[in-house]
Amino acid sequence: MSYRHTTLPAFLGGYLLGITSERALVRELTGNLVQRWFVGLDLDHQPWDHSTSQNRKRRFTESGLLERLFDKTVVLSITRKLVSHHTTLDGRLLHAIASHKSFVPTEVFLQPAEYKRLVRSVDVGPEPDQDLSNPTVTFHGERRANQTHVSTADPDATLANKGNGTAAMVGYTVNGLMENRHRLLLGINLE
Repeated sequence: MSYRHTTLPAFLGGYLLGITSERALVRELTGNLVQRWFVGLDLDHQPWDHSTSQNRKRRFTESGLLERLFDKTVVLSITRKLVSHHTTLDGRLLHAIASHKSFVPTEVFLQPAEYKRLVRSVDVGPEPDQDLSNPTVTFHGERRANQTHVSTADPDATLANKGNGTAAMVGYTVNGLMENRHRLLLGINLE
């Protein structure tokens, strides 16, 4: 059996077992006979090298194949009348790999005369902190907003919360539209 024919059942089996990384999935295929049987991998064949996952991710991202497949699946579901008006919109916050300390004020370009006036009026305080890997920035009491600040670690991440009095976290808001009768995902939006 070729490599192409074993990956789809392997990913499905990994999803059902809750395996979240391709490296762990390859490790599972090496030692789990039931998983090897499910995938159709003979005992004398080795699973693929987990490092090929980056190639697969880049190829699918650049081609847009998965998005087109998703869109065609939704259109097919609508034409087959599997989509009802009973839908639910649900949101979730995903943590970004960035900290609050990575947020810095957004740079605004000034006219030269305004820049000179600003530089001359700045009071030179104590020596700035030289620890660039994890700056010891004190931001308590400082107002930060997505319109005025940006993360240096992940510029796409924003300050977000669920609105129920919880503290803001650095992350992304993901919204999914689900059709309830047939449990179909109709759309997803990442902010």
